[in-house]
Amino acid sequence: MHPNNPTGHYTKRGEIAKLNAICSARGLAIIADEVFLDFSVEENAQPSFAVNRDALTFTLSGLSKICGLPQMKAAWLVASGPQHGKAEALVRLEMIADTYLSVNAPVQLAIPRFLDQQHAFQKQMMSRVRRNLAELDRQLALHKVVSRLTVEGGWNVVLRVPATRSDEDLALTLLNERGLYVHPGHFYDFANRGSAGVQHGELLRIPGQALQLDPFSASQPPISQTLHHPIEDVGALTSRESPHSEVD
Repeated sequence: MHPNNPTGHYTKRGEIAKLNAICSARGLAIIADEVFLDFSVEENAQPSFAVNRDALTFTLSGLSKICGLPQMKAAWLVASGPQHGKAEALVRLEMIADTYLSVNAPVQLAIPRFLDQQHAFQKQMMSRVRRNLAELDRQLALHKVVSRLTVEGGWNVVLRVPATRSDEDLALTLLNERGLYVHPGHFYDFANRGSAGVQHGELLRIPGQALQLDPFSASQPPISQTLHHPIEDVGALTSRESPHSEVD
């Protein structure tokens, strides 16, 4: 994924070059999911894999994320790379496209209008995300046992916590004792125990509390009122045992 989910890291040019070399040497293709590409925290435009020419590449995106329209069920694929491999792939993709149902007609007709509105949606979304991230940082500064990894894009953040227990045990304890829902790091193949994934677009999903935040709702309470206790809970549960260990 470009940017990655949940780390929010964009693939750098040097990394793309290495991927191209590996794939070209082994006859492999790159499949790049770019549904979060436009959601840069720093407002820096990022290059797309759609212009990659050094290895056969399939770049994916759709209305679900870029326009905030998950129910419209429209997505697309861009093929790029060396001409011979790309031409063969397009023939096969045409067969696949003819085999399955096409996008429904109303959505096809509405796509130009949807795409015209994407920038307004993305501006609102990223404004909310940046405010949430700033408030998260403010709260984390009060609880030194919990920190976060740098995020460049998207609306997820990875928290670093003391490795006093497994990430799954921590996630279950937070859910059962505090009603706090986070994703344990092993969901995303993190090798260490001290990771948990949190959405900072919605902030934190907590059943029964107003923390599944809608970036467009004027009735939502201030972020500072809704985030304080969850971060306290994470800090308390991860520091109640022996001194915390370092987490990579």
